[in-house]
Amino acid sequence: SRPLPDLLANPRLKNPARSLTEFIAAHPEQRILFSAESAGRRELLEEFLARAGIRPESCDGWPSFLASSARFGSAVAPLDQGLWSDALALVTESQIFGRSPATARAGSARSGDYRARAYKRAGRSAGAVGRRNAQGGYADAGQRARAA
Repeated sequence: SRPLPDLLANPRLKNPARSLTEFIAAHPEQRILFSAESAGRRELLEEFLARAGIRPESCDGWPSFLASSARFGSAVAPLDQGLWSDALALVTESQIFGRSPATARAGSARSGDYRARAYKRAGRSAGAVGRRNAQGGYADAGQRARAA
């Protein structure tokens, strides 16, 4: 197997899936299984692919895709990287949309929103952040300092 080319969607283009559609056009015999982290993410991936003219068949996984005759398939599989062989390719949602949802959640938990974590520890909702109190001041000192 070899690494896949850059298939990242570019929302600034008229055709955001251009790199993917060019890859598919350059490899007309290539069977491709698209994977997403969850069933809901698979639906979003399938909608994105449909707008690009790619209609994958829903599969239970790699074995059912291999058993089918479909050129394109989609499955739920918590994968971050795909693979590419002569006849088959596995393309993950993170290779199309960027970081996977799990990676993005883990990254934001490590470096993320310190205010949301602080409010959660204090038992307050993050929705209170930035609201002014009855006296017209901010709810917390950090907000007051940032506003100045």
